Amino acid sequence: MEAIKILGLSSTPVDQLSVQVLEKLGVPGSAIRVLSHQAEDTIEEIRLITTAMAQSGLTRVILVTSPTHTRRVRAIWRVLGQRGQQSFVHHIDRENFEPDRWWATERDRSRVLHEMSGLAYAWLGLPLVELTRRASSAK
Repeated sequence: MEAIKILGLSSTPVDQLSVQVLEKLGVPGSAIRVLSHQAEDTIEEIRLITTAMAQSGLTRVILVTSPTHTRRVRAIWRVLGQRGQQSFVHHIDRENFEPDRWWATERDRSRVLHEMSGLAYAWLGLPLVELTRRASSAK
């Protein structure tokens, strides 16, 4: 995106492009929510989503991610999803990743390591962080 700006070209922001794609595929505009805040990571994204859902009274959401991220997204949702909120995690097939040969390239090894460490954090660390956060906000 930055390179496009430097060249003086205009581009459609990815959130607007995503809305256009969903509408072309038949999703009604009233069913699409674009969150204005930019998240730094998956944990922050899911916190933003669960908060927005609670504020608007929504109970179900489809989380679209890449194939390598689905397991970690589900694990984080299990910790952060609020009571009565449901998510369906779906992946898109635009990622160039061969799961049967994940060790073949540095990029794929890096992706696998990132996902494994993210899962370990979700399974081991995140619940403790959330319990501490909830306990201090209850005071």
